[in-house]
Amino acid sequence: MAMSSLSLDAHWQPPRTDRVGPGAALSLLAHAGLVGALAAGLHWRNSAPPSVMSAELWSSVPQVAAPAAAPAPPPPPPPPPEAAKPDVRTTPPPAPNAQRDADIATERAAKIRQAEQAARDAAQLIAQKAALKAAQQAAQQAAHSQAQVAAQKLADERQAKAKVDAAKAAQVAQAEAVQLAKQRDENLKRMLAQAGSESTNSAGTANRDMAPSADLAGRIRAKVKANIIDTSAIQGNPVAEVEVRCSPDGTITSRRISKPSGNATWDDTVLRALDKTRSLPREADGRIPAAMILVFSARE
Repeated sequence: MAMSSLSLDAHWQPPRTDRVGPGAALSLLAHAGLVGALAAGLHWRNSAPPSVMSAELWSSVPQVAAPAAAPAPPPPPPPPPEAAKPDVRTTPPPAPNAQRDADIATERAAKIRQAEQAARDAAQLIAQKAALKAAQQAAQQAAHSQAQVAAQKLADERQAKAKVDAAKAAQVAQAEAVQLAKQRDENLKRMLAQAGSESTNSAGTANRDMAPSADLAGRIRAKVKANIIDTSAIQGNPVAEVEVRCSPDGTITSRRISKPSGNATWDDTVLRALDKTRSLPREADGRIPAAMILVFSARE
């Protein structure tokens, strides 16, 4: 019984085979047909409706027996399917060469912009430096001009002060000269009056009056030489003889070079020293010769 059951099952089982090619081909064919049908159905649903529609209106008429109806015309063929429009919202990626060219152009444009910006920055920096240098030069020129104006003003003030001082000194010197001349005139008049009142002395007495004592002559030379400041410019040892006339109180009324030394500078120096001295010392008894010959040596 068991053997008959096994033989029956084996009889009804499909034959075994190792080839799957025909079955796979049929399966693929069936699936392709199904996909095509689905696509056709979707395309039919997406087709645009007709833009023109027509309708027939009939009014009520007496009903009569209508003739045999003509056969209806065949329906118009469906419009051809529209080609699928590409999506304009998305741009297809550029080709590799175009993309490389675009990158190169973008890089070049960026470099050009950088170079232009660097040129603008350099020009701005140069302009700033030029403006700063111009401002510094203007400040230096203004300071120099102010310094020149101040120096010129100071020089003008000094010159004006020197002129005023010179005028004052000239006035003082002129006043002193006038006073000295007046004093000399008064002394001369007094001497002439004394000479007129005195009796005529002998020649020996006159000579004695013209020659002071050695002590008085030394003191007179010492007082006069005290007013001689510098003799370094005098060359050699010039000797000048000066005739000096005095009043009884010792005031110098006149002086002149009786015997030049041969050095005009030394002669003028002696005369100026006498003018500064103004009065001479007298003898121990208060007497002083009315006229004297005094000798002055540069190296004495």
